[in-house]
Amino acid sequence: ATIVPPSDRHPYYIVNGEKMVRVTKVLGDTQPKPYLVPWAKSVALEKVRAELLPYVGDLIPIEDEGWIDRMIERASKRPDEVRDAAADYGTRVHKLLQEYLKGSSIEGAIDRDLVVAFNEARKWLDTSVSGRVAAVEQTVWRKIRVPDGIEWASTTERDMSYAGTVDVVWDNEDGTLDIGDWKSAKAIWPEAAEQLGAYAGAVEALTGRTERDCWVMRVPKEQPEPGVPLFEAARLSDWRASYEDFLLSRLRWERAKRKVYG
Repeated sequence: ATIVPPSDRHPYYIVNGEKMVRVTKVLGDTQPKPYLVPWAKSVALEKVRAELLPYVGDLIPIEDEGWIDRMIERASKRPDEVRDAAADYGTRVHKLLQEYLKGSSIEGAIDRDLVVAFNEARKWLDTSVSGRVAAVEQTVWRKIRVPDGIEWASTTERDMSYAGTVDVVWDNEDGTLDIGDWKSAKAIWPEAAEQLGAYAGAVEALTGRTERDCWVMRVPKEQPEPGVPLFEAARLSDWRASYEDFLLSRLRWERAKRKVYG
């Protein structure tokens, strides 16, 4: 297959000349993320506190009319700054683990702040997954055309194709496959199940082989405090149900483009 990955020029995959929406795009547009609102509020207010703390017991320089506005602007930007800084740690751990799965030599390449998190994840990989690594960072896709005669599907909703990149595929001795997807986050969120279900559905369609286990593997988004779990893995209890959930999200995403008035 000829595959063109997403880029700044086009935010979608092009598979054999056909545009296919990204799995992460569908979920990003359709899945609510209520946990981000209180987090951003907390980070912004903490920034305000840090700005005001030096003036406790003193007069705040309110003679500068723009001072408060600048403080509020800095506070509003703080959640994005914290997110980007945290993403750097999680991205580094993720990249290191991908190189390990590829069989690359990583001796001397592990930064000191990543050692513990990396070792925890590597220990799980070495003891909990028995299959041979068959692919790392593999683009997968599924072409889906809703048959004519399905009443709920309009002309524009009949193409339900999608594409994405699964982090790792394992080949098991019994002929089945396992797949895994890394997440750098404080927790494993519900939408991760739909993402993995979408990948599992695509892998099965492309290979004709079914998945035995589908894993979401979480590493810290930022350097964790002592006592905080450094790694966790969760197995989908029913990847086909998660795949069906994704298809519902795919349909909602498609329908959101419709003109509903006029």
